[in-house]
Amino acid sequence: MSRFIAFMLALTAAGFFIGCDQYAIFYAVSKEEKLKEPKIPGSLTKIVKTGEDPDTDKLYVSNGKIFVCEKGSGDWRWSGFSNPPGGDVRDIAVCGTGSTSILYALTINYSNGDSAIWKYDSGWSRIASDSNLGYQAIYGTDTHLFAALYRGPPSKSGNDYKIVAFNAAGSYQCESSATYFLTGAAHPTGSNYYLSTKGAGIFYYSSIPTASPLPLTDKVTGTADSINALLVYDLVNYKIAASSHEGHIYQISGTTATTSDDKGTLSASGTLALWNNGSAKLLLVGFKVDSYRFGYREMDIDASGNINFSSFRSPSTSVNDNESYIATLEKKALNGLMQAPGPTPAGDFPLVFASTQKDGLWSFRRGGDENRFIWNRED
Repeated sequence: MSRFIAFMLALTAAGFFIGCDQYAIFYAVSKEEKLKEPKIPGSLTKIVKTGEDPDTDKLYVSNGKIFVCEKGSGDWRWSGFSNPPGGDVRDIAVCGTGSTSILYALTINYSNGDSAIWKYDSGWSRIASDSNLGYQAIYGTDTHLFAALYRGPPSKSGNDYKIVAFNAAGSYQCESSATYFLTGAAHPTGSNYYLSTKGAGIFYYSSIPTASPLPLTDKVTGTADSINALLVYDLVNYKIAASSHEGHIYQISGTTATTSDDKGTLSASGTLALWNNGSAKLLLVGFKVDSYRFGYREMDIDASGNINFSSFRSPSTSVNDNESYIATLEKKALNGLMQAPGPTPAGDFPLVFASTQKDGLWSFRRGGDENRFIWNRED
């Protein structure tokens, strides 16, 4: 009898553990969502915005061709846009504010080695070009467009990079003599200009010189890392966020920076975004968990505009279900995040778009069989 009882107890225990494993598997599967066919597939650029009126603002992204997102009759939807004639679009940026903001595009033509910067003003016009595929990236502020330009040998074996500044009209203004690769630009109106670099931190200027050289001498105190991105997240208090390749988050005010501890591997593409549902604000930071998991992390911003460095966490406030986020967007490496302009309806979540490195454009909006908020490919 004792052997029989022992056997039955062992069998029951085995069934219990198998059942628990099956429950975990079924639970994980229940959090997965059938992926839509992407309207904008492939490897995408960062997302940029023109305008300052939620009813007329436009968002742009590119996968080699440019797409535009407009509010239309009440819902934000993407469609194709005019493309510059110079080749594949490698990067996009916006210069200016409000109704005067202008879209710029950087194109690459591998057949003839031409790289060019184009300005869209009721049509495309070329403002700069280089026959050695020299232009690598562009970033806009309210008054200037900045570009990363390679000036080294054709073999690309050197490290001879320049930072080039164009004025609001798209005319060449000046360039740097030092060899730093530009990774971002920011200018809270009424404050300093900030330029971030790979390996040399962040430089600041009270104004941009009208002729070369563009000096790279005044550095924001406490920034010595390879900076991935800059984001003006508080226009009232002139505060800027930055992320670094070394895993640090910076809060910049004036000429000094407050630095977080090492947060791990942040997005090399420099993904930073402001999230605001009307009652809470978050800084969204592109992140790499391991070789298979990426997505983003969120950090709280208080009423004074200060980032809570200790709040760095897997999404919980910006999503209604962390498990669904893990089963969807956390599997994707990001190149950009952008919240759609305008107020968030009571009880809803803000509409957020994510451009990925390999899997097209995603969005966090209502959808699926249960009509719940969830990350999925934007269709």
